[in-house]
Amino acid sequence: ENGTVYAINTANGTQLWQYTLPGGTPISSVPNDPSVQSAGVPARLQATTSAVVASPATAYGNVYVGSINGDLTALNGATGSAVWKTTLSGPIYGSPAAASNLVFVTTTDGKLNALDAATGAIKWTDTVGQTQSSPIIAGTSLYLQSPGTLRAYGQLPATPTATSTIPATATATGSITPTGSTTPTGSVTPTGSV
Repeated sequence: ENGTVYAINTANGTQLWQYTLPGGTPISSVPNDPSVQSAGVPARLQATTSAVVASPATAYGNVYVGSINGDLTALNGATGSAVWKTTLSGPIYGSPAAASNLVFVTTTDGKLNALDAATGAIKWTDTVGQTQSSPIIAGTSLYLQSPGTLRAYGQLPATPTATSTIPATATATGSITPTGSTTPTGSVTPTGSV
């Protein structure tokens, strides 16, 4: 919540580095009143301008982290030093996603942004409607849920226009047939008592 990103060694739990995003108000100086909200987010996070409310993305040796002040920052994954920072048009509540040397992130003013992963330069922006959703990469496509619509952007690097949209009122027909094995493997052994 205070805009600090930590890298932890997964083998032994030690901290490798930390980076505090500039511009934040220390969380301890902001009242914690969960009943006071703005756009569904507690007021104390609104006051902490560099607060991070979504998971970062890792790709190309960097850690990409968005904050509610609209900054998308790339940190060097090995050292934690800032590689670049780009200020976008609105707060970032969703996690970024990376593919095809681009980083994709939404802003709450209704934009899907594609940035150059190495430099932070904005390559394109698409108006998608107010959303706090995170873009999803599957195969060579990008998907985004926005108000009443699931948007699909074709072959990455995608163009700034969704290749297809599915209205929220759409009804699926047909059937789903699993491919491959659907048999669980391994075992679960309960321990303790209830």
